Amino acid sequence: MKVIETYFEEYEKVRIPAKGITGTIIDIYVGDDSRVFYTVENEEWGDVDDPDAWNIGYAQFDCTAEQLVRYERPDV
Repeated sequence: MKVIETYFEEYEKVRIPAKGITGTIIDIYVGDDSRVFYTVENEEWGDVDDPDAWNIGYAQFDCTAEQLVRYERPDV
């Protein structure tokens, strides 16, 4: 088993700024091109009008680290 280093961790809350999505990383995997991908599940229920989304209740997206930012809770 090969251990890979990742920038984000599984179950970390992140944002996908280009899509306006906030969600949780539910899977991390290495693609055929040896790049690390993160599967992010939208925190809101329902389909998303995006060709990259897997609309299965809570929409899911495969992203690279460059597409994600750490979620920071806004000051209340």
